[in-house]
Amino acid sequence: MIRREGQPPRVGHAVLPRGKYEILDDWGGDRVMGMCASGSNSVRISDVFVPEHHVGFLSPGLASTPESMVDGTPGTRLHGNPMYLGRLAGPFHATLVVPALGAARAALDEYEELIRTRRTLSVPVTKRYEHFDFQRPFGQALTLTDAAEAVMIRGLEMYAEYCARWAADGTPITVEENMRLWGMTQHAGRLACDAVELLFQTAGSAAAKKGGRLLRYFNDVQMYRGHSSSQVLNFASGLARLRFGLPWGLWGL
Repeated sequence: MIRREGQPPRVGHAVLPRGKYEILDDWGGDRVMGMCASGSNSVRISDVFVPEHHVGFLSPGLASTPESMVDGTPGTRLHGNPMYLGRLAGPFHATLVVPALGAARAALDEYEELIRTRRTLSVPVTKRYEHFDFQRPFGQALTLTDAAEAVMIRGLEMYAEYCARWAADGTPITVEENMRLWGMTQHAGRLACDAVELLFQTAGSAAAKKGGRLLRYFNDVQMYRGHSSSQVLNFASGLARLRFGLPWGLWGL
């Protein structure tokens, strides 16, 4: 947050040489519940001078407001590609959904291996994949995962269409359009989490052993569930406010 006397504060990103900051070991290992390989470590910067030309300023609301689109962006002017408009709010959330979707695909593989090799506990004793008690959750999780992927991909296609629309006739991408794309991908993440949780809950207690793959995937999607940008109900009220022409309040929108 850059503050100068007589001016409103501005949000900026600073670029520093690698030797000027320290990456803290506060994420991997057993320090967090899941997604230990995401690299979301904190960074410590001490007594470093940052020249002004190493700071880039951001528009409000994760670059979701249309005002800065009037003359394009440095990227669109340089490359002639409307994808360089950089409307972050919509496609941003997909970067969080992709790991959850990957966890759902991996959980399906693990669950299938489990039910193909293990037997039921009650008579008639048979391989679990032959019993409807295990067929049902697998089939449900499979379609939940397919739906999650379809919703996420369609949301990204819509973003590309909005960018192409701007290039064709100058129609801006509105704040509401941006945030509705975010909401779509939130639901994709929710569906992927539902799939993993259903498989974990029906796989049996052996799946909860520390180090087990299904437990890892379950932990990973719980990390997504708890992320501030995945809170579907919190965003739903904001989306309604935008629809009715009311200020959201988030990031000054």
